[in-house]
Amino acid sequence: WFATVLARVLGDSGLVFVEPYQLAPFAGDAYAMLVDTLATARGFASEDVKRILDAGPFVAEDARAAGLIDSLVYDAEVDSFALAEFPDNVTPSDFADYVDRHGPAHTGHRVALITASGTIMPGKSRSVPGEENVMGAETMIDALREARTRGSIKAVVLRIDSPGGSVQASDDIWREVKRLADEKPVIVSMSDLAASGGYYIAAPAHRIVAQPSTLTGSIGVFGGKLNIGGLFNKAGVNIETVTRGAHAGMMSPYRDFTAEELQRYQQQVDAWYHLFVRRVVDGRGMSAAEVDSVGQGRVWTGLDAWQRGLVDTLGGLETAFALARESAGLEADGPVEVLPRVQRHWYEDLFEAMLDQEQAAAIPEMMSPIVSAWFTAARLQSGIVLALMPFSIEIR
Repeated sequence: WFATVLARVLGDSGLVFVEPYQLAPFAGDAYAMLVDTLATARGFASEDVKRILDAGPFVAEDARAAGLIDSLVYDAEVDSFALAEFPDNVTPSDFADYVDRHGPAHTGHRVALITASGTIMPGKSRSVPGEENVMGAETMIDALREARTRGSIKAVVLRIDSPGGSVQASDDIWREVKRLADEKPVIVSMSDLAASGGYYIAAPAHRIVAQPSTLTGSIGVFGGKLNIGGLFNKAGVNIETVTRGAHAGMMSPYRDFTAEELQRYQQQVDAWYHLFVRRVVDGRGMSAAEVDSVGQGRVWTGLDAWQRGLVDTLGGLETAFALARESAGLEADGPVEVLPRVQRHWYEDLFEAMLDQEQAAAIPEMMSPIVSAWFTAARLQSGIVLALMPFSIEIR
């Protein structure tokens, strides 16, 4: 019922929702890439892979018998594969701890890897177990500025894994990426997601590299508000608001837009969309009509985006590093420095002491669908125009 209410509220605000038929190509492309990857990696024929997939799911023993996996071990034994050739006194380390304790010395020319992960929002980057990571504009701007001003950094790989977020925060990050690209080679490497605001901040880069299965594009914006006045009324709570000015209460969560207010809000959304298109036009050398033809909120796989000029090259991080080093005239195996540096907050230490990683990741699954939906809706702040994928795609 909540999804119906949310659709009604946002639909009344002039927003467009994705129809199921638009998602079908993603499933088809993902399946084709899965078949091709398994066939190549495991040495199977494509038809054999399809027969194996159709026969699943498997228990572990059957998966090994089918050739999908090589070994059966417990989680605690996984490290033994990596440690087999080292002395007994070597112990594994968490990646974040390793980077924090053993970061590279700042000597010699290098490529900077700037990680841009999470929903784009104002403020500092943050991560709380059970919630989505947040890519804070302040944190990103500091990292991009450091890469631009430090003489030892000759090129930058911007690794993006984001569904987008706040348009204003995305534009703030865009400006700093543009300033960096005006002085040094910037290569974008797209991970699973680089959509909407994630593509917005990629647009100024000299080259964009994406995986074939990356979800990107989503050149579009949306916004609105939730009217929870009826919910308060049912709870016996009466809200009285005093305003001065014709539209002072326009974003009030206790009433609907008037016709005039809705028109004004639509103008704001349209203005942000046209700005988004201009950013892509400037960065990709396309015409506004070309960008609009692949925009309007539509999401593409990396393969589709490459065919439509939104992406330059298909590949992963190694491809991006090779392009960055080539652009800067560095050696093929030159050093890499990760920015922004790992910063731990007191609440991360607190949650780490209370929960292990698997328990923290399971927090959202413990919530009922209704509670999860309310948490999602709570992030749609009234009046905030978002360059954010308005839906989630999960392929299993």
